[in-house]
Amino acid sequence: MERTLTTIDTAITSPNNTTASWFPPDCGGRHYVWSMTPDLQEIEDADPVLIKELLALFLDDSVTRLQILRGASPREDFKILRAQAHSLKGSALQIGASGLASLCAALELSDSPAPEQSGAMVNAIHGEFALVRLAIDEYIAGPEIAGPTVQKRKEMLVAG
Repeated sequence: MERTLTTIDTAITSPNNTTASWFPPDCGGRHYVWSMTPDLQEIEDADPVLIKELLALFLDDSVTRLQILRGASPREDFKILRAQAHSLKGSALQIGASGLASLCAALELSDSPAPEQSGAMVNAIHGEFALVRLAIDEYIAGPEIAGPTVQKRKEMLVAG
């Protein structure tokens, strides 16, 4: 059974959030940012330390890819935008961040979007990654350690 670790209320897609139109459809009033896939669950069961290392590697690699995306967007470098979106999409799918993967797929498949459109898409990817990172950080730290701190950061993201 897939275990969902973190949900964010649909307040994320409030009218104050300019990236709302790029979020995937919500699921029953909730937006699931990260869930443990069956493959990851097997790794966790076999080696709890290894799963945390894999998740940390995903986060580190994603930060680099997001920086490249952010730099390529204003230059309208569609080759780099598509390549980085494709790589990030694959990583996100394997790690269980389907919303992030959907946003990356939308950017990857877009046909030379206008600068404001690609900028909005990159912003949405960054926003979704921030939520995925919170969920994974909470998992890595453990609920007894991360609980209140992560909840406060989630509230700041939703309000911001």
